[in-house]
Amino acid sequence: KTLVDYGDGSSFEPLRISFESGHLVDVSNRKRDKQSITASAILAAEALTGDILPAVSDIWANALSIVRASSAISPSSSSVEGDMKKCGEADIPRQHLLNGVLNSAFVIYVTPNGPQCYRDGGAPSGVLSYSTICSFDQNMRPIFANLVVCFSGIDVSFGEVSVTESLRLTASLTKEIGKLIGIGPALYEYFRDVETGKQEGATIKGVACVD
Repeated sequence: KTLVDYGDGSSFEPLRISFESGHLVDVSNRKRDKQSITASAILAAEALTGDILPAVSDIWANALSIVRASSAISPSSSSVEGDMKKCGEADIPRQHLLNGVLNSAFVIYVTPNGPQCYRDGGAPSGVLSYSTICSFDQNMRPIFANLVVCFSGIDVSFGEVSVTESLRLTASLTKEIGKLIGIGPALYEYFRDVETGKQEGATIKGVACVD
């Protein structure tokens, strides 16, 4: 857990999600894993950073409000590879480790083409995305995560990602981010009663069922 200062806890604002897409930008300017980058991969990365991820962030900002952090939020690494600390499959930028991230409630490192994107033998798995939470605050609210997007699951036809495909990807990734935020059974027990502040999963409740 990472201690986050929320001040007096009375200042609510729309959920601010920061998608850190540096790993996607790398797709268009260098080779990864000794494989040539295809034009389709570049187009997929540009569609994600240009339209799709900002749209996902806006959807959740319009849906949820949370208490504003009074200072920067800082990541904790889920693993270490060489000199790099990692969040899932993403390298955590050194400046985030040293100084934290300002003006954000939830930081998501976006990486392309992880192991679950492929079956044994290298064929596409049919998976579009998967994700991992790396850091929680003191209330078990996720604050840092890794989102992996499988480019093989993105339809690039006639040299572009179509409007229809962009809408499909926006809907699918919005659902994936929902899992990270807590819309899934793994985090239900940490939900808190808005009036009492107590964890919902810490209290036994009886429910009377009627016909």
